[in-house]
Amino acid sequence: MIKRSPSITKETADRVWEKIRALNYTPNVLARSLRLARSRTVGLMVTNVDNPFYSKIILGAEEVLRSEGYGMFLCNNLWDSRIEADYVRMLLENRAAGIIITPAEGETDHLKAVVDSGTPVVFIDRKVEGIDTDYVINDIVLAGRIATEHLIRLGHRRIGHISGAKEYEHIIAFQDIIAGYRQAHEESELAVDADLIKFGGLDIESGQKVMRAFLEMNEPPTAVFCVNDLAALGAMAAIYEAGLKVPEDVAIVGIDDIEVSALPYIGLTTVSQPEYEIGRIAAQIILERISGRYQKGSTRLRRERIVLKPKLMIRNSCGARPLGKGGEKPSRSVDFG
Repeated sequence: MIKRSPSITKETADRVWEKIRALNYTPNVLARSLRLARSRTVGLMVTNVDNPFYSKIILGAEEVLRSEGYGMFLCNNLWDSRIEADYVRMLLENRAAGIIITPAEGETDHLKAVVDSGTPVVFIDRKVEGIDTDYVINDIVLAGRIATEHLIRLGHRRIGHISGAKEYEHIIAFQDIIAGYRQAHEESELAVDADLIKFGGLDIESGQKVMRAFLEMNEPPTAVFCVNDLAALGAMAAIYEAGLKVPEDVAIVGIDDIEVSALPYIGLTTVSQPEYEIGRIAAQIILERISGRYQKGSTRLRRERIVLKPKLMIRNSCGARPLGKGGEKPSRSVDFG
C-alpha cells in the first residue's frame, strides 16, 4: 500500500496515483519487510493440505510453533509456482517472521529473493538446487528402492509403478521415486519395462484408473508399487472390482503410511515417512533462525541439511505375512540406514 502524507495535497496525491497506475507499480515487499518489525507468525506452505502426508507435517510444525508462542499461517501452492509467489508476497506483507515451504518446483526467482532478503526460510519435502537455505526432506530415492526390492524378494518380476499426474512428471520427488524403482531392478539384474511405469495422480480415483489399465495389459504386473497410499488404495479397489484379490492376484505397496493403511481390512504394505518429524524439525530450525541463535560465530551457523530415512511397514497387501512370538502379526517395520 502507498501511504499518503498529511502534508501532500489531494491534487498532488492524484497525480502520484496516476503515475503509479501508468507504470503498473507494485511495492517492493521484500525491501519493505526488512524495515518493519516481524510478527510472531510463521507461514507454512504445502502443495495440498488435502493430502494426509502434509496433515502430519502441519501437526508437527504447529505443535512446536505454538509451544513457543508463534501462530501459523497455512497456504497451499497446489504445485503452482505462481500461486506460491503470491503467497510469499502476502506473507511478507503481513510481516511473517519466517516461512516453511514445500517448493512447487517451477519458477524460483521469488524463493531466491526471499532467502536473499534475510527472511528465515526452511524447505520441507524437497530442496531447490541453487538456493542456499535450510531443508528437511525424506530420502525418497531410498523409499522407492526398498519398496521395489521388497516385491522382488517376494518373487515378483513384473512390477508396475503408478506415479503422479503426467503434467507433474518433472517434479523431482516423482523422478526420485522412479529412480529408486529402477535402482532396485538394476541391482537384481532385472530389465525395466517402460510400459509398467504409468503416470496417474496422487488420489484414490487416479490409482483406480491406472490399475484398470494395468489389468487390461496382455501380461499384467503381478505387483504394483504406488506413489502414495491414496493411489494404492485406488489400485486395490480396481483389483477387487475386477473380481481379483490382493495379494493373491496382485500385490500392492504404497508410500506414506497414512492411518487407514494399518486398518485390519486394508493392511496396506507401505513405506512410512516421518512426516510429523519433518514438521517438528523444520519448526525448530525456523525458530532458531528467527531468534538469531544461528548468528555468525555460532557453531550452528552452517545450513541444516537434514535427510530422514524411510521405514518399510510390512502388512498383508504384499503377500508377506510376518510371524512373530504368539503367531501372525498384522504388521512389522524394517529400518534402512
